[in-house]
Amino acid sequence: MNWVEIILVTGINSLILSGLARRQRNIFEKRIKLLRQEVVDLEDLVAAIIAEFKEVAQITPVQANLNDDFFETKIDFKKSIQVPPIQGSSDVSVDAEGSSKINNPKRQNILALSQRGLAVEEIAKQIGTGLGEVKLVLGIYGKN
Repeated sequence: MNWVEIILVTGINSLILSGLARRQRNIFEKRIKLLRQEVVDLEDLVAAIIAEFKEVAQITPVQANLNDDFFETKIDFKKSIQVPPIQGSSDVSVDAEGSSKINNPKRQNILALSQRGLAVEEIAKQIGTGLGEVKLVLGIYGKN
């Protein structure tokens, strides 16, 4: 191999490595963008959950007399506690029989796709939302 061939092979290798590095950088930038969007989605979801918990806490405050008898008392919560419906933008409503219904169309869609057997990644891709939000919705509503 003479010096011209060596220079030519070295130049071609440099171009190939440069192209691969650029491609890898683009892949990382896209992944970082997706991860940032997932973080924003999760922050929004957590804020909504916290707001809902605060709303529920204001409507149904829990007051207990924590004496020794309290821990030995058995309570049938289905019969003794009446939960009033939450006014406003709640994701879940409870009817008189105690069964719940999800009011948020996006979350209904997540659960429906999960019940059809789709993987979390496929659900996120079809709905256009982050993996974290899909996992959180499935975890909250007990439909893993």
